[in-house]
Amino acid sequence: MKILTNWFNAFILLFVFFVLMFFLFWPFIIIGDSMQNTLQNHDRICASRLLSQFDLKRGDIIICKHGGKIIIKRIIALPSEKLSIKNNLVYINEKILNEPYVCGTTTNDIDIILNTDEYFIMGDNRNFSVDSRIFAPINKSDIVAKALFKFFPKLESINYNWEDN
Repeated sequence: MKILTNWFNAFILLFVFFVLMFFLFWPFIIIGDSMQNTLQNHDRICASRLLSQFDLKRGDIIICKHGGKIIIKRIIALPSEKLSIKNNLVYINEKILNEPYVCGTTTNDIDIILNTDEYFIMGDNRNFSVDSRIFAPINKSDIVAKALFKFFPKLESINYNWEDN
């Protein structure tokens, strides 16, 4: 009977571990160049499915679904905000957005007001990113996870909070 109890405890511990891994810490491998210089091809990041459901801010890097694929991009505009792109500058509610992480240029002009459940996302490497400039804003239901940190090749933070600027 004691052996059965030990196996049951081990099973419960393993189950809790996998639930935590699934919801809190999901390892993800970057494929592609759309997030350079922040994330490189084959970098490994840790993401959270749970935090993506209620803790999203401008600057967060998210993993989302689009066209049957899983993609990784940065949140540029939040629900109900007005986004404009003019002369290679991004404006949120008529204010220029500080984007020190951007690599490349944003050539297409855009003027849009997001719905209450939409997010405008873009890759940091603007010349090589297929994002909301091309396929329109995404819905909150398309967001799978929020990136937390990069753990390979070296441990570092990957989100940028420009509310501090």
